[in-house]
Amino acid sequence: LSEPFFFQHKREFRMYEIDIFVDIKSPLSYLILPQASQMVEDYHCNVRFKPYNLSYVDMGLTTTHDRKNPERLPPNEAQTRRAKMYYKVGRIYSKAMGLEIKAPRILLSAELANMALIWANKYNSGIEYLTEIYAAGWPNGWQEFDMDNLSNISKILEKIGVPKIDLVKFANYTEKQGIKDLEKFNQEAHESGHVGCPHLVFDLNGKRTGLFGREHISLIRHTMSDLDLERNHDIKWQVPHFWKL
Repeated sequence: LSEPFFFQHKREFRMYEIDIFVDIKSPLSYLILPQASQMVEDYHCNVRFKPYNLSYVDMGLTTTHDRKNPERLPPNEAQTRRAKMYYKVGRIYSKAMGLEIKAPRILLSAELANMALIWANKYNSGIEYLTEIYAAGWPNGWQEFDMDNLSNISKILEKIGVPKIDLVKFANYTEKQGIKDLEKFNQEAHESGHVGCPHLVFDLNGKRTGLFGREHISLIRHTMSDLDLERNHDIKWQVPHFWKL
């Protein structure tokens, strides 16, 4: 087998590495979390969630975006149709997974929440952070949880185990370095062909490959099964795009 998975001479086992770029404000990023968590349970793999700060303008959902006036400007029929489709997909698939999702009434700003994912990863708690913040926001369309509020985000980080002393460091981090780091993660995703979230990056046929969408979970599982990375013999790589938890 190739170097990413085993040392040929020492036969030392290595974990399969998967990067998943998500944006907290993306409903499709919300939906991939259960499937990614299931991969960790089923296979010898590391799943690293990384932030990508999507632009509503680049996505064609609005012509301008002012964080202080989070409305789609100007109103546009094509943009409305596109936005409704994103959330229709979210509602249909989230129901099958036993998740709740409600479309927000405004354009969301997720820069702070995405920076917090970087911070959570310092404590190997990326999945835990996403679980908590998604549960706080998506079931109510982010009407009861403002993810652009530092106090709210800090409470989530504290809940997953970040020490209080480091929450002060996080607040300082968001003022300058966090913004730079978000830009670096966006550039990293672009280098593997990012067009939307979730964006999955993994080893395929000897090279790192980036693909958009949850439907590639089956391909990743199949690839890991070919490498005999199942945690037990009962694991099957086949999972449908539409699945129930």
